[in-house]
Amino acid sequence: MKPGLKQTVNLYRADLQPRQVLLTFDRLVITLVLVFILMLGWRVVLEVQQSAFSDRIEAARTEQLQKQAEMTRLAEQVRDMRPRTDLTREVQRLETEVQLRQSLLAEMRRRGQLRRHDFAGLLTDLARHHQDGIWLTRIQQSQNQLILTGQSTDPAILPYWLSGFRQSNTLSRRHFSMVELRRDDRDVLRFVLQSSGTGIAPEYVPQTPEDDSADTMNDQAQAQESPETDSEEADLEEALRRIGTGGGE
Repeated sequence: MKPGLKQTVNLYRADLQPRQVLLTFDRLVITLVLVFILMLGWRVVLEVQQSAFSDRIEAARTEQLQKQAEMTRLAEQVRDMRPRTDLTREVQRLETEVQLRQSLLAEMRRRGQLRRHDFAGLLTDLARHHQDGIWLTRIQQSQNQLILTGQSTDPAILPYWLSGFRQSNTLSRRHFSMVELRRDDRDVLRFVLQSSGTGIAPEYVPQTPEDDSADTMNDQAQAQESPETDSEEADLEEALRRIGTGGGE
């Protein structure tokens, strides 16, 4: 036999040969199962993504609600910080009153009714001549007039306190007279001294022994006093003696 020659002969025609079935039942079932598995997996993936997206939406909504609440709170604070009408009117009234008082004070200063330097010197001298048992409750000064209102626990120290006025620069130029002298229900002596114009302050000597230098100074002061000063001194001592003995005001 020569090589290259066919050893078999196909006696079947093409139309008589069996056809190959590409999609069999088994293949169909397998295909459907695979498709179902793919769809199920895709659904799971979609649900996971949807759940994550829903969580993000919920977080964004919660944050939005918090921002809105914060905005509402800030708006209320801004509304509370706005000036109230009644308070604004009160502030304007007080500012107007302050301006009027400043204008009045400036006018009084311009007219010379306030003398800070003199009043400061007066307070300094009163503080320098402080006496235990005597305290001032009111000081009034108007031009040349000075009114001292105070209290004392012992009538005997009041003349001694007044006698020290002669050593003061501002008080020694004033002539004091007793306007009021009385005891209250607590057995406290209340007094009112008034000075008008200028002059020598009365010299009051307490009824106690003094040294030679004090006697000499008192004698010189008494020699300079006018008869009116002697009379007022006697009246004051008489009033103090009556109060000390309970004889009335």
